[in-house]
Amino acid sequence: MLSRLLLKNSMKKRAFMVKFNNTVNSKDVDALLDDFEELYKSEFDIMVLTLITELKQATPIDTGKARGGWEYQLTKSDIAYITNEVEYIGYLNDGHSQQAPAYFVEQTVHRLGFEIIG
Repeated sequence: MLSRLLLKNSMKKRAFMVKFNNTVNSKDVDALLDDFEELYKSEFDIMVLTLITELKQATPIDTGKARGGWEYQLTKSDIAYITNEVEYIGYLNDGHSQQAPAYFVEQTVHRLGFEIIG
């Protein structure tokens, strides 16, 4: 029964070309790398929030309990731990509602460029 997803960002890392002058200050390079990591992390955070929003919208609704059950936790290595502890979320994802197709969770996850890793 579906209740937990472990997702990994499957989007490809971006390549940047940087031209340096003859002298390179290692502190500047470290700052540039820190800025890149912060930007990448915040972009990942936004992608996960978008995924949660899309999952909520895709979840069939009667009382709103299943839609409200989506929660997430971000880890340090571009992995989001997403849960829905509502006892019947697995049945909904199996297609027991006319409001959403079977495997709507997996479809939403893959459509947004994530992969399920556990």
